Amino acid sequence: MIIHPERHIERIGEFLRDLRVLEVGCGDGFRSKQLVKFCRHLVGVDPNSAAITQACEFHGDLRIEFHVAAAEALPFPDSSFGAVLFVLSLHHIPVEQMATAIDEAIRVSVPNAPIIFIEPGFRGSFFEIDEKTGACDGDERLQKAQAYASILSHSGLREIEQFWDVTRYSFSSTDDFVDEFELSPQQFDAADAFLTAEGHRLEGERRINVCRKR
Repeated sequence: MIIHPERHIERIGEFLRDLRVLEVGCGDGFRSKQLVKFCRHLVGVDPNSAAITQACEFHGDLRIEFHVAAAEALPFPDSSFGAVLFVLSLHHIPVEQMATAIDEAIRVSVPNAPIIFIEPGFRGSFFEIDEKTGACDGDERLQKAQAYASILSHSGLREIEQFWDVTRYSFSSTDDFVDEFELSPQQFDAADAFLTAEGHRLEGERRINVCRKR
């Protein structure tokens, strides 16, 4: 799988310049390597221990450290970070805990720190294959809407900017897609037909909300 350069990463980077940054939902560290070029130091957390193990093994950089941790209970002191970034992660948190996760981001950030949310939108062929075949995470429209509402309604955040972008993916084959995303044998034929029609290229909308801690 190839993820083509994402313009929003460069734009977000300007808010992270020379700061100690917390990346919430770092997964295997793919975007951590992109983000750290802007930061003084980057700390990535994810509740998936296997993903953190992979991040530590394949993305070693003295400016990055990785920890197994949940967004709702961050293991860091107050005012530890100059910025906090949620990377495609808020909508994966149970709705009743989304506000707590934002509370934690506010707690560990310094006054007036940028708190930035990258979230998937509702349009694009990546989400069509999700909804039609059940591949990846399936239909998450409700969770995405709940995450957006949690951002806009949180009293501890002041939104300063919202913008949109698209992430583009290329796959060498349907098997390449299956290697990256969980897919049952029953889903394979439908996914193969969809991917073939799309030339094994997918794209997904991104919404970026740049906020500051009040």
